[in-house]
Amino acid sequence: MLLLHQRPLFVPLFHAGAELDLLVFKGGESVGIEVKYTEAPKTSKSMRAAIDDLQLKHLYIVYPGSKSYPLDKSITALSIKDLNNIFVV
Repeated sequence: MLLLHQRPLFVPLFHAGAELDLLVFKGGESVGIEVKYTEAPKTSKSMRAAIDDLQLKHLYIVYPGSKSYPLDKSITALSIKDLNNIFVV
């Protein structure tokens, strides 16, 4: 079970095609989480729109693979096994 240390989680709603599964507040900044069932996560226009619209510090694409790696400066492909790491202060 993933313990979120009582962080507020939100499921944001967007217009104009933006996409985001969860919005988490960490250290006074917003972090986006997108969940994808794929072995090779990719960025999308809607993810970039969510980063801009919500002024996200970072966006994580959680996927079932074994390695976490950056896709660019503001988006990381995050292995599900590393998910708890983003909730550590």
